[in-house]
Amino acid sequence: MKILQGLSVLLTLLCASCSAPQSPKVQPNPVIADINGLVIINNTQADITEVRLTIAESARQVNVSRVLPMSEFATVFQAKEYRGRPAKLTWRQGGVGHVSLGLIFSTPREVYEGEQLRAFLTIGSEGKVRAEAK
Repeated sequence: MKILQGLSVLLTLLCASCSAPQSPKVQPNPVIADINGLVIINNTQADITEVRLTIAESARQVNVSRVLPMSEFATVFQAKEYRGRPAKLTWRQGGVGHVSLGLIFSTPREVYEGEQLRAFLTIGSEGKVRAEAK
């Protein structure tokens, strides 16, 4: 009798372990894309000044003194790995300081090995920011 109970418990444990969902193996900070340029788009009717983009957990930052209304600023640089870390964007507009925290650059579904993308930050009205890499 005890043997049957032991086998029953063992069978139950084996079945439970088979049906338990497996947690996916997540690599810390996977490389999402290589970024080799930045475009800041001012979709507002006023100058944007003192623009600073900082990537979290790194010393990387870009500073731009001024982006005219309804125009853009663009620069290129040696490709850097972007691992999906959040970015912080600060700027001034009309004498008022703005901060956008936790920006994550959306990337295309498939990025091919060796493909280099540009990061786009679009600043709109009321301090709204869209971040994407393409």
